[in-house]
Amino acid sequence: MSYCINPNCSKREQNLDVGEYCQTCGTKLLIHDRYRLIKPLRQLTPTFPTEIFEVEDTREGGVKVIKILKPDEESLQLLKWFEQEKDILTNLEYSGIPKVEKDGYFKVYLSNSQKLHCLVMEKIEGQNLEEWIQHNGVISEETAIDWLQQITVILDKVHQQDFFHRDIKPSNIMMKLAQYPYDRPKNSDTEVTTISNAKVVLIDFGTARKLTQTVIEGKTITTVISSGYTAPEQLVGRAVPQSDFYALGRTFIHLLTGIHPNKLPINNSNHQLIWREKASQISKPLADLIDRLMMEAPNQRPKDTKAILQSLEKIRSTINHPKLANYNQWLIVGLATSSIILCVPFLSQYISMRNQKILCFKDVTVPQEIFTVGGSTTWASLRNLVHPAINQTFSKFQLQYRKPGADQGPPGSTTGIQMLLNGRLNIVESSRAFLKTENKQAEEFSLAQERVAIDGVAVAVHHSLNIPGLTLGQLKDIYGGKISNWNEVGGHNLAIKRFAHHSKEWFQDDVLGKEQKFSNDTIFFEETTQGLRQLAQTPGGIYYASASLVVNQCRIRPLPIGRTPGKFIAPYKKPLIPLGSCSEKNKNQVNLEVFKNQEYPLTRDLFVIYKNYPNEDNIQEKAGKAYIQLLLTDQGQKLIEKAQFLPIKTSDRTCVSP
Repeated sequence: MSYCINPNCSKREQNLDVGEYCQTCGTKLLIHDRYRLIKPLRQLTPTFPTEIFEVEDTREGGVKVIKILKPDEESLQLLKWFEQEKDILTNLEYSGIPKVEKDGYFKVYLSNSQKLHCLVMEKIEGQNLEEWIQHNGVISEETAIDWLQQITVILDKVHQQDFFHRDIKPSNIMMKLAQYPYDRPKNSDTEVTTISNAKVVLIDFGTARKLTQTVIEGKTITTVISSGYTAPEQLVGRAVPQSDFYALGRTFIHLLTGIHPNKLPINNSNHQLIWREKASQISKPLADLIDRLMMEAPNQRPKDTKAILQSLEKIRSTINHPKLANYNQWLIVGLATSSIILCVPFLSQYISMRNQKILCFKDVTVPQEIFTVGGSTTWASLRNLVHPAINQTFSKFQLQYRKPGADQGPPGSTTGIQMLLNGRLNIVESSRAFLKTENKQAEEFSLAQERVAIDGVAVAVHHSLNIPGLTLGQLKDIYGGKISNWNEVGGHNLAIKRFAHHSKEWFQDDVLGKEQKFSNDTIFFEETTQGLRQLAQTPGGIYYASASLVVNQCRIRPLPIGRTPGKFIAPYKKPLIPLGSCSEKNKNQVNLEVFKNQEYPLTRDLFVIYKNYPNEDNIQEKAGKAYIQLLLTDQGQKLIEKAQFLPIKTSDRTCVSP
């Protein structure tokens, strides 16, 4: 269907894709002889001065975004902001800012002589950080430094042109994610963007301001307010470039704590937010920088973007630690006896782990160092619970998540194992066991692993598709390409769109089998949230991921799965909450019981993989074993259950944290 651009049209969406004129009001549907409106990207609200649509570019192909200033809102101030956004986006060519072509700004005249001001720009595939934090929780220190550096570089480009943004907040920062293209070659190793190495983009320059119009001329300007983020001087119409820094600091407090700045307490003596205890995952130097960004007076904040970037480089050098591969060399000479003595608690505790139930993290003996952890994206929700709890318990045993570098491939179990083999990680969190071929790559050590939890894999479809479920055989034939229409499995006549996660070893082995490969038209996503978002927008779509990430989504339908026809088992607690009733406080819940009794057919083990040195005392091996012990404590297993995975041990006891 095509939308009519006329905001006064009563039936804007009821037009065929091939139509030339709106069937209701007669407005031309091919805008500027080039663009066709596909769908609104935010709710069409009469009181809002602008509308934003996704459009098809019929001349160059592809999808873009059009921003429209409505005719009844053509005030002088709004028109100035609109044209100013056009000037900024046209002149600033940088990957962190949406691109606008030279002819991207034009006017559309309606039949009643009213005119619409239109701006066509690059469509940023991804989600804004306000949406991201709602679905994924708080960010790590490594991610915070990476994103803060990226946004500061963007602001540097903007400020160099004598502009400043004036409306920085999580909803105006997009995470730019890429996916495998539709014509991706089979077995391609093409690298795509992930959340861990995503590029951020600053959007909505409609309220940006020219520096010479304010600071140099000394004028008071129109106030732009985003509650909780806007700097004090901007509230009274005296915004300066450092006002962007204040909003940037407030934005990162939200991302690091998960709490809107307005909901945090304020220190009455210095008017600073009290937030650090809510962001225990970050170091003091980074917290200090964020507080400096939000100082009450602009001259107390960093002088410019270069000062912020210099501070970030110093913080990076402070928290980066060298590889621990040679850590044990100093133990070899002169300390052999003490090394053996120190090793005894680790070995005895680990060997007896299966027969003893250690209650709390504090009861585990751990090596005193910082260790890097990475691997499967399935572990994300569990990682966000376990790592902070461990790091809070031990002052000198710390876990740091490390994302893959550009030369290491996308995040996942396979990449994590390779990083372990290459000395880039100390511990791997994996959603599969390591392969014999991987173990053969190890030199001077072997791979070791321990199962710590069980994950159910949920299959989901668009919420409008109403089928009772799928058998394992039907699921295999769908992804293998043998079933291509939903009417073949009891649905209506609709082509199937196959979506899958890029980390496909488990699904290949346990569902498709060795003899069957993924259909060539399968679209692979590196990030589960991206796949789920695409599924919610695709009526014929199908996707699978960890039940902990799928079942509680409101805009899709998790499917019951069965080994035989008619005997379907749901991964959620019945009854299914439909789209109309599903909300943040009323969501579907994972049914761990059907994973436990093995009624549900799609489950997999979660492993911790580490290096085993059979002939020497090695701190990396100790760290791997200690992490396993921590996860197998009652405290660890309860966190696993809280993350909606099935713990492999149960206990009625409760750990009282120190």
